[in-house]
Amino acid sequence: MTADQKVPDQAFSTRVYPALSALLPITLVAPSFALVVLPFMSDVVAIGIGLFSALVIFAIVLLSAPVVSLSNGDAPLLRVGRATIERRFVEKAEIFSGEELKFEKGPGLNAKAYFVNQAGKKQFVKVTLNDPSDPTPYWLFACNKPEELVVALRANR
Repeated sequence: MTADQKVPDQAFSTRVYPALSALLPITLVAPSFALVVLPFMSDVVAIGIGLFSALVIFAIVLLSAPVVSLSNGDAPLLRVGRATIERRFVEKAEIFSGEELKFEKGPGLNAKAYFVNQAGKKQFVKVTLNDPSDPTPYWLFACNKPEELVVALRANR
């Protein structure tokens, strides 16, 4: 079962893969590796090493894509990548895109914020926190279905 398929204890779950345009530069790894090892081995082996190295990098990038999820229950948890916080500490959730997103990811980004970027994503969710024991003011992260996440956060108050 993938992270995109809902499981009974999840109000929301999705794996945030990078955009296809962000993966295209990895295709340059194959010919680069092949050219580096070509003087030391046969053409077929060099091409094989190049293709294998590009496939390994693709696999690492795809398998390390963060999961965004919100659990159901009495104490729902919001998970973004490795970070987890109880839903009761989420004050509000907003969706950013376009020029607003450029500002939020650039000059408007607080150094204490938890930030999860995913190459090529056009919509991010900003979750403002109200946990007095946590110095993190908010989380800013990429999300495939930001509207669904915001609705799920509002429903789990």
